[in-house]
Amino acid sequence: MKSPTFVSDALDYVRSLEGAQAFDIDEHTDLIEIGLVNSFAIVDLILFIEEQLDIQIDMEDPLLDSVRTVQAMHEAFNACS
Repeated sequence: MKSPTFVSDALDYVRSLEGAQAFDIDEHTDLIEIGLVNSFAIVDLILFIEEQLDIQIDMEDPLLDSVRTVQAMHEAFNACS
């Protein structure tokens, strides 16, 4: 289900992650490059997206580019849900 507030909700979530305060995070910040999203955090991030959009994400699909930025998450999961 599409969420009109997904980008702002996702930004709030990402900004609440441990270590996020050290960065000026916007929807285009590469979360993997800055080290905020790693192999452990990606699972929680996917669960957040699934809960927010009431969708199921196939963990077998390539995910890194889809969660690299909040904008990428929006385009991959919210814009077409």
